[in-house]
Amino acid sequence: MAKDYMPYLIMGGLGLGALYLMTRPAAAGVPAAAPAQVTVTGPSDFIGLGTPGGTTQALIARAQQELGLPLSGLSVRGLRPEDLGLTTSWSHTSTGANVWDTWINTTIADATFVAIEGVSYAGSNFEQARITAAASVSGFWNLSWISGLSNQVYYEASPIFIDQNQPLVVSIIASGVATEEVALLGTVVEKSGLVIA
Repeated sequence: MAKDYMPYLIMGGLGLGALYLMTRPAAAGVPAAAPAQVTVTGPSDFIGLGTPGGTTQALIARAQQELGLPLSGLSVRGLRPEDLGLTTSWSHTSTGANVWDTWINTTIADATFVAIEGVSYAGSNFEQARITAAASVSGFWNLSWISGLSNQVYYEASPIFIDQNQPLVVSIIASGVATEEVALLGTVVEKSGLVIA
């Protein structure tokens, strides 16, 4: 029985063509564009939108488009409780069992853009978090199983973006009255000089 080598020849030719296109030098007279790079430490570098730094890059693009600022006019940092209208703590006290308690009810500051990417929770009473961004329910996160994870941290595959001057409401349902810490993990991009850390 004769073998048909044509599919292998075609695949080999396509592979060589792709290799040539990836390694060929730039055309003469056409300068290579340098992509904008931002170095950020934190969860955004490791998860989000499928690529390292994907969430951060998407948030920067949103801020640049709305504010009309270059990358040098923006600051990138981790999310803090104060960014969401809380004091210096991620603490919440539930009022009872099976009741949605409003934990965060704020409007994102002017020239500030937020991406909520995950949650850290080590308690035992909070069951779910409901995140409403720009008057639309953006996510329900099951909190009850997170405390059983070895690192007690959960990252959402699709971050929740909240642009400047948009409302944000985070509600929590619990199994009873309790005060516990629930830290939202995320990234903030803002006009440079708004926060001095």
